[in-house]
Amino acid sequence: GDATSVWVLSRYEVEVGNLTGPPPSISALTGTTTFYALPISPAGDRLTARTRAVNAAGASEWSPMVEGRVLVVPGAPFGLGVTRRHRALTVVFELPGQTGYGDASLALDGLQVQIAPGSGCGAPSSTNLPGDATTLTISSLTPNCPYTFATRAANSLGYGPFSDSSSQ
Repeated sequence: GDATSVWVLSRYEVEVGNLTGPPPSISALTGTTTFYALPISPAGDRLTARTRAVNAAGASEWSPMVEGRVLVVPGAPFGLGVTRRHRALTVVFELPGQTGYGDASLALDGLQVQIAPGSGCGAPSSTNLPGDATTLTISSLTPNCPYTFATRAANSLGYGPFSDSSSQ
C-alpha cells in the first residue's frame, strides 16, 4: 500500500511591518494561538502583516499581505475647569485629539464625568455625555461642600484615561 505521512503543525509565524518605520519583524507563535497582539505603535502608523504555518516539513507560503492603520482609545480631555454659582457648578473641558489617522480616525462616542463630593457630602457619581459635549452643569449641590471632577472620553475601542482632576 501507499505510505501516508502526517505532519503536525508546530507553529505559526507572523510578519509585522511598519510602512513608516523599521523593517518587518517575524514572531513565532505556538500552533494553538488564535490571535496576535501587535507591538505598540503610534496612532496613524500604517502596518502590514502576513502569516504562514510551519511544521516538520517546512514553512508554507506566506498569506497575502494585509495593511491597516493603528487606531487607539482617545486621550484624556484637558483644560478641565469648574465655576460655581450658588448651588450649581459648570464643568468645562476640551476634547482630546484624533484617535487614529485622517479618515481612519475614530469618532468620540461619549464622555464620562466623575463627580466626587467631599467627605460627608454624599456619594461619588458619574454622568455620561455625548461625544461632542464640552460642558456639564450640575445643580442642587450641597452647600459648603467641596467637589472634585475628572472626565474621560470613549470611542468604539473603549474609554481612554481620565483627565487631571479639578476641584471647586
